[in-house]
Amino acid sequence: MNQGFLRKILLWVGLIPNSKHIARQLRQPSGSSAEKFGLLMNKANNNLYDKIIDILDLQGGEKILEIGFGNGRFFEKLFKKTKNIKVSGVDFSESMINSAREYNEELIDDDRLELLYCSSNAMPFETGIYDKIFCINLIYFWENPSENLREIYRVLKPGGKFYTCFRTKDCLSKLPYTKYWEILYDEDEWKNLLEKNNFNYLNKIIINERQVEMMGQKVQLKTCCMIAEK
Repeated sequence: MNQGFLRKILLWVGLIPNSKHIARQLRQPSGSSAEKFGLLMNKANNNLYDKIIDILDLQGGEKILEIGFGNGRFFEKLFKKTKNIKVSGVDFSESMINSAREYNEELIDDDRLELLYCSSNAMPFETGIYDKIFCINLIYFWENPSENLREIYRVLKPGGKFYTCFRTKDCLSKLPYTKYWEILYDEDEWKNLLEKNNFNYLNKIIINERQVEMMGQKVQLKTCCMIAEK
């Protein structure tokens, strides 16, 4: 049987996920595919997360917030780096929240970690309580980025830092599923949006990652970690 025709049949019956399904699951994992996509994201982001933890330069006594933490398998990396911190996480995938709470039960019971099911444009936190806030591969999914940035600005302490880590438009635009996301950014576009929402731009760090092949496309991944201050 012709391989292209076979692939179309498998796509039609749902045995091979199509680009739209992949885009939707990466944005908000749900249903029977949620666990699989959570693990795939872990694999894709493992080394990147280690590098970003170094960039965060965690200090004892700090309050940290991660937005969009997925299945929560990486929280233990934060505490291995610096034990005396308090960490919060928000995510708007109920499937990921449930998985993360189960996996991090001990940290939650010890009151070192709290996980909340909510969107980052309306977080149930007091004003000015976090020293550092970070997100990884998230900003493409915000329908109204300024709304989210205003809320992040609100819950940061004066002088607190926001770390936005995102794969850039020049590499993501080569992947077939990203056309279904809200928006892709280059470095200047995101810097301008931060400054428009009252953040003081400090610095950016470029992380050159490995080459990946996805759905027949070979892409050299590149992540920009942009640091801004309240």
